[in-house]
Order: sequence, then C-alpha cells, then structure tokens
Amino acid sequence: MASPLAGWRLPLRLAWRDIMRYKGRSALAALLILLPVMALATMLAFISTFEISPDEERARAVEGLGGLVTVSAEKPGVPMPAAGRAVTTSKPPTAAEVSDQAGVAALEAHQEGFVFAATQETTSGGFTSTWGTVMLTDATSPLLARKATLVSGRLPSKPGEVAVTEYGKNMGLPTEGPMQARSDSGNPSDSKTVHVTIVGTVTTPFADVAAVGPVPTGYKPSSSPGFLLDDTRTFSADDVEQWHRFGLDLTTRDNVSAQASAYDVNTTGDSSMAFAIAVATMAFVAVTALLAGPAFAAGATRQRRSLGLVAANGGTRAVLRRIVLANAMILGALTALVSAVLGTALGVVAAKIACRQVTTLDAPTDIRFSWIVGLVVVSTLAALIAAWVPARAAGRTNLLQALRGQVSARVVKRRLPTIGVIAVAAGTLCLFFATQRGGDGSSMSEEGQTALAYIGVPLFFGGAVLAVPYVLMVTGKLAGHLPLTPRIAVREVSRQRTRATASIGAVLATVAVCTGVSVYGASEDAYLAKTYTPSMPMGEAAFVSSSPGSRTSEADDNIAIAAIRKIVPGAAGAWTVGAGDFMPRYLAGKCPAKGSGQDAAAAAVSMLGVDEAGMKLMGLDAATRDALKRGEFLHVGPSTNDSLGVAGWGPQSSATTINDGKVTLAAVQWKNAELPEATVASCSPLTVPARPVSFDAAFKLAGSTPNSLIATRETLAKHHMTAHLAAITVAPEGGVSKKLEGQLKATSPIDMSLMVERGYSSPILVILGVMTAALAFVVLLTTIVSTLLNDAESQADAATLATVGAPTGMRRRIVGAHAAAIGVIGALIGIAVGIAPGLILARASTNHMMDERTHQLSGGTYAIPWWSLAIMLIAVPLVAALVSMLFARRKPVLTRRER
Repeated sequence: MASPLAGWRLPLRLAWRDIMRYKGRSALAALLILLPVMALATMLAFISTFEISPDEERARAVEGLGGLVTVSAEKPGVPMPAAGRAVTTSKPPTAAEVSDQAGVAALEAHQEGFVFAATQETTSGGFTSTWGTVMLTDATSPLLARKATLVSGRLPSKPGEVAVTEYGKNMGLPTEGPMQARSDSGNPSDSKTVHVTIVGTVTTPFADVAAVGPVPTGYKPSSSPGFLLDDTRTFSADDVEQWHRFGLDLTTRDNVSAQASAYDVNTTGDSSMAFAIAVATMAFVAVTALLAGPAFAAGATRQRRSLGLVAANGGTRAVLRRIVLANAMILGALTALVSAVLGTALGVVAAKIACRQVTTLDAPTDIRFSWIVGLVVVSTLAALIAAWVPARAAGRTNLLQALRGQVSARVVKRRLPTIGVIAVAAGTLCLFFATQRGGDGSSMSEEGQTALAYIGVPLFFGGAVLAVPYVLMVTGKLAGHLPLTPRIAVREVSRQRTRATASIGAVLATVAVCTGVSVYGASEDAYLAKTYTPSMPMGEAAFVSSSPGSRTSEADDNIAIAAIRKIVPGAAGAWTVGAGDFMPRYLAGKCPAKGSGQDAAAAAVSMLGVDEAGMKLMGLDAATRDALKRGEFLHVGPSTNDSLGVAGWGPQSSATTINDGKVTLAAVQWKNAELPEATVASCSPLTVPARPVSFDAAFKLAGSTPNSLIATRETLAKHHMTAHLAAITVAPEGGVSKKLEGQLKATSPIDMSLMVERGYSSPILVILGVMTAALAFVVLLTTIVSTLLNDAESQADAATLATVGAPTGMRRRIVGAHAAAIGVIGALIGIAVGIAPGLILARASTNHMMDERTHQLSGGTYAIPWWSLAIMLIAVPLVAALVSMLFARRKPVLTRRER
C-alpha cells in the first residue's frame, strides 16, 4: 500500500529544485513571509523576557545566597526551636534566632514604602517628590555585599544614611545630600517623616528598591522582615518543609525553579490568555497569507510552462496543485524557522535593554521553545493558505496556452463583485450593530459583540478582495485615456489580474486597517480636545496633594508654602475639609431622612479654605475680602467666560442657593461610612452667611469647583471644620516656564506633585504616526516585491518592447508605473473600505460619552486624518515606483519564441 506522503515526493523535489534555481525570486518571496513572522517572534520573545514572574524575581534575589526567609504565618503554629515560641507576621523572629535555626549567618532586612521629597536645604536639581521602596538593613554586612555593589561615595554605616540605587536614580532621586521621606504604610495616622542623608550609590538585584540603609533612629518598620542566609550550607527539600511548618517560607535556588514551572503552567492555563492567543494566531495567519499571496501568485505564473510540461507527461491536477503547495511549504517552513530564531534573538535583546532602562536590572532570558515550534507550524500553514488560490489556478492550467506562453485574462463574472459588495455591506452592518447602544446607554452582551465582530470582519475584507478583479477589469478599459507608459502598465495589471489581485489584496487590507484605526484615533483625539477641561488657567501651576488628610503637620505646611514663595511670591494655599472622609460631611439643601443611602451623597458640597494670597489670586475686591475675614462664605457659581475654556460649567442639579444672604447646608453623620451600605445616622441644618462669587474668579484657585463654598481657615475652624492643605497655586506673570517648572520641582513639598496647565496634549497622534509609518513600510515592501517579481516574469514582454525600439528608460518607467498602479488601486479600495469601520468605532466611542462641562451626552465626533491617507495614497506609491524603477532590469533577456 502506498504511503500517504508518496504523492508529495516528486512535488517537493521539483519545488526544491525550483527554489535553488531561482534564488533571487525565492528570496523575495521569503521576505514577505519573514516580515510578519519575525515581527511576531520579536514581540513574543520581548513579552516573555520583559515580564518577570514573582518566582523569577525571587530567584534573582537568592542568587549568591543560601536562601531567603520570609514570615508567612498569620496565626501561631508550630513553635520555632531556636526562638522557643511560635512566630507570626506580628511577632517575627530575630536575625539571631533565624541564624541559630539555619546554622548560618542571617541578615534582617525590611522593605518599606516611602514618599520622598527634597528638603528645604535643596533648592535646585529638578528633584520631584515621588514614591519608592527602601531596604532597611545593615548595608555594611558581608551578606549584603554579595547583593549590593558600591558605585560611588560610600556605603551607609549609621542610622539616617542611605545609598541610592540605580533604580532610584532613574526615579529622579539625588545622589548626594539631604532628603526627607514619609513612610507610606497605607494608614495616614501611622505615617512618619524621617530625614536622611544620601552618602553613595549602589546597584542591587532587588526589584523596585530605590535606596538601601540602616533603620533610622526612632523609626519602627511596619513591614514583616526578610532574612538573607549565607550560602555556606545547602538546604534540602525537607528543610524547606520544616521551615514552612514554623510559619516561615524558605526560598532557595532549587525550590524557586519548581515554583517557576508551576507559575508558567498556571499562566498558560488561563482561559482569557488562551482566547487571546487564539485570536492573535488567526490574525497572524490572515496577515501572513495576505502578504505572501503576491509572491506565490507570481511564482505560479512563472511555472506555467513547467506545469504545462508536467501535465503533458501525465501529471494530474492534484500533482500540479501539489507542486505549487510544496514550494510554499518549503519556503514557509525554512523562512519561518530562520525568522523565528532571528526575531527571538532580537526580542530578547530588546527586552533586556528595555528592562535595564526601566528597572535598571537585567531581565533573565526566557525563550519559550514551544512558542517557536508553534510559530513555525502556524507560519507554514499561513504560507500554504497563501498558495492555495494559485495552486487551484495551477490545477486548471490550459495545456496548450501554457506551452505556447499565452496568457488570457479570465472574464470576470458580474456575480463576483456583486457578492463582494453584499459581503462588505453585511460586514458593515455587523460592525455597526456590534457597537450599537440603546437609549439607556446599554449595549449587547460581550459574547454577541464578539460574534458579530468575527462575522463582520471577514465579510468586510473578504468582500473587498472579491471585488478587486472587477475593479482591475474596469481600470484596464479606462487605461486608454492615460499616457503611453502608464497605459501599458495599467493594462498589464488588468491582464494579469489573477496575480495582481493578490498584491492589491495585501495592500488593500493593510491600508484599510491603517485607515480605520487612524479615523478612530483621530476622532477620539478630536473629541478629547473638544471636551478638555483645564484644571486651572493656562500657564498656572499647582502642587496637589494625593492624600491631604495624611499630610504631616501645619508647621510643615507653612514651611513648604514659605519655600515656594521664595521662588514665586504670592503662592496661595488651599485647604479642603473632610479630605480623608469616605462620605461627604456637608450636603446641599435639606437634611436627608435618617437611614438614607449613598444616593444622598449626590448633593455633596465641598468646603475650601483660603489665605490672604488666595484672595489676591482670585482678584477679590476689598469689600469681599473684608466679608471673608468677618466670617462670611463665598458661594461659587457657574462659569460664563468661554475664554477660560470652562464655559458651560454650571451648578449641579442639587446646588446650594443663597437666600437673604445665607446658605443652608445639611451637616451629616454617616453610619458605616467606609462600607458600600453607608447610611445617614444623623443630620442637622447648618446656616452660614454667604455671598456669590463667579467661578471665573474662583477658577484661579486650585481645588475650586462649581457649587463649592470658600472661607478663611479661621472661619472654618470657628464652625469646627478641620481643613488640610490640598493644593498650593502658583500664578507668576507670564506663566510657568520650563525653567521655573524645574525650580519648583526642586522644592516640591512632601507628597505633593506639581501640575502645570499647558492645555490639551495627547500621544494619540504620535501613536498614529508611528503606526502609519510601520504600515506604510509594509505596503511599500509588498508593492516593490510584487512588482519586481512581475518584472522578472515579464522578460519576454520587455524583450518585445526592446525589439520595437522602446528605450531602457521607458521600460523602467513601465515598471515604476506598474508599482504605482498596484499601490494607488490598493490604497483607493483600502481607504474606501477602511473609512466605514473607523467612523463606526468613532461613533461608538464618542457618541455616548458624558461631556464634563455640560453634564450631558455629547454627539459623535468624527475626524479624518488626511495626512495619513495621503501617505498611503500618494507617498507610498510614489516611493514604490521610484525604488522599482531603480531595481528594474536594464537589459532584457532576448528569447526565441517557439511555435
């Protein structure tokens, strides 16, 4: 019985012989496969190497050590013999007890979160307050010396000294001098500020550690300690199990490897990850097939005479198809293997460089060989799919026409473009209904949206490709109105439309994706720019606290404001009431009923304290300032000045109102305020004297919002309202320059970040530019390769032109016009196809967004990035034409035509 592979031996042998005979043409075909495969291999290798698992981090941490001990027990368990008691996270062992139990030296270390800021002695350098982790331990210990390498200065040797790591330097921490740090344990009442001195810089393998040093005097670490063990002893699996019974996790190089394997299994077993991989695989197959299609179509055309000879010697249609498919199988497998290896190497190198830049640490090499094998298999499958249509056409080869060298363009049936147009319309409707929302803003289920998207996208692009042959036929008929050179090129494209359809289909799909994403991104950017609401007038700046209730003391706040006023006189502070409360203390209108839920919080009123500088900043007249000092409140009304960019901001539906010079509020006490089921426990009315102030004036003070009340800090204290510093506004003449911004950053108060209002800015257009450039390169490469392959297969026609007197320049211009025709026709269809889904996505994204200024649903915003379309429609075909002319054959090969 014959083997199933017996029928493939001859086709594979002929395909290999053809590849070796036409190395240049095979290299061009391989290039179209190499591009997407190498890109995907690079991306996969980058992700697997750059994403460091917790076990990989622990493995890096124990490198050079005997082990790493951490406390895991929340409740007392088996007593630890060396400690004579059970250990827990609240009662951890000491370094001496761990050392006695392990039989080797042990070093205690805490990793504490701190918010750093420059001290008042630091007045320059551009250091911005930021958050980071400090390893509190004995930096001079021989054990730590194996994990920390001194770069400059010296190691910290006493409390209050630290050495900054490379990671800390990247964060912006200084490398010498004083610095203050506030502990960030999550509970504001436990926060404590310490002053430290930076004495050197070091490198460590511990992730996200910004500094290393001893525990400061008077500071008690809030985190459980870890213990570094000397490597003079090797710990077995039984030792690890015994330490676990004590409530301690012992990590060694051996058991980390086992944990890392389990981590990999859990990751790949995640259903969402499997779904994402499946979707990415299908998309990759489609892209590879579209890009490789032109090469295999050109190869099948070149082999027509050879295939005719095979058919004349008894070759069946199946044999003819297998010859073309074998060529794709060999080229696909070899190219996929080479590009997967090269892409993996490139991805690993890029990931290591990126990891070094981001974390200052070296990422462990993580090459998934199963991914490489899968990529080779899928790429080979994509190549076979790309060659399937040319293979079917080869199976229908007309023996007499093939042997005589005739090429007869098949008549395009009208039903084919009709089906294509119907498919495009059906795909458009699927995408439209997938993003459609009801009047209440609801949309269909995620499963329904996914199903419609999977149905709509293939219909959309498949229908467009079906219409290409008819478009080429019509274009060929209209080519008579063109000059001679482009007329010959366009008619050649129309005559060879079976081969040209593959090239134009690849260009079409790429341009359609670029058009759709560009229209969507540009529309999103236009909407965000239209609805952008500045937080303060242009050119102003403000230091804003992320957690006002957790700030240190009033004296520290006054020192911080004074330091900023040395740089910009007139800096104004703003104090907020109830910053740390989960539920608002004051509501507009009457008291809600006892037991009311969180819906009552919709009528919240914010209270803001202001100082003398704030009054001047708002431009208040003398009478209003005197009223504030007498104990009156200012009620912030709506904005009416569009020049500030906040016109339309108005009071909420439950806004407070002034009656007879007074405002009545509801002072509420909440039950279970920290829980979702919070209810009103008690409420009492609070009536205060008030006068109106326009929001345009209050807008100059950071923290002001419509329907808020402003008073002096003394007035707030009189009403028993505790206020915390929330912002410091800086409004110099001429705005905040870049130089001034750097000076202000250098004096950032602790836990207050600097914000400068410079108007709307977004990376969307930059991202679209990068995407357009990448896709333009793909289109350019596809057009050039398909054109050069066509030129190689059209030498007989070039020789005929030469014999009738056509000069070399004209023949080269015909090649250039051929490339331009493929690029222009593919771009035109791609733009027409891609603009519809782009507008549909833009409508879905911007038609149901809440306008922050009017508090109403905004209409759809649509923008077409003409620059992106011009690049695809004009620039890319022009460059493709020039490059194709440059590499076109100068001397045609004269051959004798046999009758």
